[in-house]
Amino acid sequence: MPRPKKDFARYSTQPYRPTKRKFNKKTDRRWAVIYPHPNKVGKVKTETYRTEAEAIDRTNDLNAIHKSNKKQLQFEHWTIANALDFWLTDHAVKLVSYKSEKSQADWLRGVIGDVSLSDFREEHCKAIAVELEEDDCIRAKEGRGRQSYFITLRTALNYCKGEGIITTFYNISKKFIDGTYESRDRVLEADEFEELINACHVVKGGRDRAHLASILIWLHETACRSGELKTIKVGDIDLDKGIVKIRQSKRKTGSKTKYRDCGISARLKEMIIESGLFEFSDSDSVIGKPLGMPNTDDTKEKKGYDFKRAFATACRIAKAERVKNELNGDCFDDLNIHDLRHTGITNMLERKVSLPLVASMVGHEPESCMTLKVYLKFRQKFIAEEMLKMAA
Repeated sequence: MPRPKKDFARYSTQPYRPTKRKFNKKTDRRWAVIYPHPNKVGKVKTETYRTEAEAIDRTNDLNAIHKSNKKQLQFEHWTIANALDFWLTDHAVKLVSYKSEKSQADWLRGVIGDVSLSDFREEHCKAIAVELEEDDCIRAKEGRGRQSYFITLRTALNYCKGEGIITTFYNISKKFIDGTYESRDRVLEADEFEELINACHVVKGGRDRAHLASILIWLHETACRSGELKTIKVGDIDLDKGIVKIRQSKRKTGSKTKYRDCGISARLKEMIIESGLFEFSDSDSVIGKPLGMPNTDDTKEKKGYDFKRAFATACRIAKAERVKNELNGDCFDDLNIHDLRHTGITNMLERKVSLPLVASMVGHEPESCMTLKVYLKFRQKFIAEEMLKMAA
């Protein structure tokens, strides 16, 4: 016979120990109702009652609720912190952007984590906005940086709702999340990119940054995000088909991890062959040992995979070289590594690659206007050449 399942809640006698007199086994007893703790996984919660009838009634109520809706008990007791923790452990940990997601979730937990989901209202969003304004964090001072915290909170709540754990919550309005994007104007010219590549080979501080040159070519030619580049393995590259599989890092509620196909340009193919990537194991990251990335020990935080400092140094070297040649080097002052994604998308569209194909390769939705509205910035030289073609 199969073993009968245990009830969700059970009751039993439990000794009650007074503090000011000696314990009496006959009179000093209480009835305890024991059930899984709603907030702490693996723990139990105990409620005590003076009479057996009260304990039986409470036990029957808990078992009835559990039978009709097993997750309703959790929702009755869940706070914002519980929703964030569930989302992090069940979904966000699988994302490429997990590190930043976790830091934002931890910050939100410290601000409003003890607020019950049923009590969550607009005033709590206002409290978050005030804290962000007063925060010394650089990202929190930026408009999109502040909104990303609200996006993280809304995504966590939507995920919990999609999993059936919570039923309703206050919907974070457009007042706190602006759906409009301001296009960044920074797109590198061809000569600027080559100067940046040359700066990677200049020895400064006792070492060069030759590994960074290969990384910049990857970002420039595939227009992938820097976080996505960190997940590309040698086994994801198929030179025969001219395709590299890139793990999609764009966050979508309830979506599973998926890959997208991106074409390999002639310059990227040449770099892959020259760097000898296929001499390494299929499980090796392309920016690790194959490209000579220093300090690429397999640590939990992957500190060795952070190449933004090397990028900033290369920008300073490129600017100094321009100043040395009596040229304006201000073009490298506001350069961000994400600008290579803008440049890569612009390059594809200027080379007459169709818009749906570009959107597919860079990880945008087909119906989204993100590719055109945010990332595209035609360069003056290209505009002039196209107008001359029309005149001819």
